[in-house]
Amino acid sequence: MTPTRALRLAAPLLATLALSACATPSLMRPRQNDQATVATASATAWATTLLAAQRDVERGRHADADKLLRDFADRSTGSPEAAETMYWRAVFMLDPGASNASTRDALGLLARYLDARVPLAHRTEALVMQRIGTALAAARESASTAGGTRPVATEAEVKALKDELEQTKAELERIKKRLAPPPAAPATPPPSPDAE
Repeated sequence: MTPTRALRLAAPLLATLALSACATPSLMRPRQNDQATVATASATAWATTLLAAQRDVERGRHADADKLLRDFADRSTGSPEAAETMYWRAVFMLDPGASNASTRDALGLLARYLDARVPLAHRTEALVMQRIGTALAAARESASTAGGTRPVATEAEVKALKDELEQTKAELERIKKRLAPPPAAPATPPPSPDAE
C-alpha cells in the first residue's frame, strides 16, 4: 500500500472523527432553547397539578390532593415547584374539613418549606400560616387539657368543705335567732272578779 493510497483511505475516516468530535459537545449540553422548554414544561406540569389538587380539596378529597402534590414533589425534587408543594399541602392540611392531617403535620411542612434553599413564592404567607397554626394547636391543646382533666377532690378536702358548710349553717341559725322578734309573753287573762 502506498502512502498516497493510505492517505486516501484515512482521509474520510479522519473527517468523520473530526465532525463527530465537533458534534458531540452540542449533544451533551442542552441549548438555551432546550432549557427554556424544560422550564416551561415544568411550570405547566406544576400549574396543572396545583389546579387538580385545588379541585380535589374543593370536593372534599384532601387525601387525593395530598397524594397529587407528594407525587409531583417526588418527580421534581429540588425544584422551586417541589418546595411549593410543601406550602400547598400545609394549607390544605389546615382546612378543618381535612380528615387526613393534623395541625402538627401542617406546621412541620411549613417549617420545611421556610427552610428550603430555593426561591419561595409564598414566604410571607407561610410565616403567617405558621403563626396561625401554632396558635390553633395551642388553643386545641388547652381545650383538651381543660376538658379532659377535672380536679378530683380528696376525702380530706371533702371533709373540710362539709365541716365549713356545717359551721356556716350554725352561724346562719344564730343570726336568724338574733334577728327574730322576741317571743311574745303569754297573754295573761284579765283577773276575774271572782278571784277576789
